[in-house]
Amino acid sequence: MVLELASLPLNHACMSYPQSTTFSMICATFERRRRGLNITQVIDNAINEYNKYRVPEVKAELISFQDESLVLEFTGSFCTTCGYYDYFEDFRFLLEHEFGLNAKITEIEETPEGGIVEFSVSKGDNLT
Repeated sequence: MVLELASLPLNHACMSYPQSTTFSMICATFERRRRGLNITQVIDNAINEYNKYRVPEVKAELISFQDESLVLEFTGSFCTTCGYYDYFEDFRFLLEHEFGLNAKITEIEETPEGGIVEFSVSKGDNLT
């Protein structure tokens, strides 16, 4: 099993950390999960992964995705004075480093409940 997983290419996020057998297996598992997914499926998975660790403090919800424009609404009780933008950067980082998309924040609209954020996203090398 280790040989099979070790033979898979690791994503660029995994390449920046010291490689242990366990860590290599985890990274290879992420790669295997990503293969064969289209960009819409990857975005859905990224939203679920983001919310898994941040709800109820902050929740990301899909507003729209067309062409290369992804719009999400972030709501919750998160601190808006000390790290407001960090929640949005965390999602961008997740898209890039865990799910292999190219992502950039293009617009942030502050709302009373949180924020509406537009990302420019495009496929990474491993997506169909």
